[in-house]
Amino acid sequence: MKKVLLVISLFCFGVSQAYADPNQCRLAKNDGYASINAYYNPRIKQVVDTIKEIKDSGGDPSSIAIKIGDKFYTLPEIEAKLRKEKNIGFATVDSGVDDCVAQVKPYQDLVDGFVDVTTGGIAKLLPGKMGFVDASDILAGYPLGGKNALIPKAREDILKSLGIGGKNNEIGKRLRDPLRDVRCIFGC
Repeated sequence: MKKVLLVISLFCFGVSQAYADPNQCRLAKNDGYASINAYYNPRIKQVVDTIKEIKDSGGDPSSIAIKIGDKFYTLPEIEAKLRKEKNIGFATVDSGVDDCVAQVKPYQDLVDGFVDVTTGGIAKLLPGKMGFVDASDILAGYPLGGKNALIPKAREDILKSLGIGGKNNEIGKRLRDPLRDVRCIFGC
């Protein structure tokens, strides 16, 4: 029986590698992309609109140069420079996400193996991510799932209905994190 359980758990542990999807890494990527888009998109749009206006009025946007630092750039060069910097920003975020995933992977493998062994591989038979436990959420302080997972969301809804919800309510803080006071002895 132990050999069968060991074989099943090793098989499921190997299969579980494909399911690793670190939520916190994905959230960081989304935030990074959003910040890059928020910074570059309005600037690119402004340059593109200006180039269009100049062309519509019969002008040549390549003949207009703006000094940036010690160098002069034409409007099309500025647009190309902004697009290039935006792409570099995306590449930097992607690299950081790859690092995040790589750092979480050993923990995710451990959690996947534990889930597989404790459920006898049944977790893999559940649809979607019902049997998936995200190690990145656990490492980020969300052992019951991310901020919008069922249990934390229900807890927040109950606290709000009782009038003790929100980040700054001391009673809510103690209910959300009962060990907070103990940890605060050593510095919050």
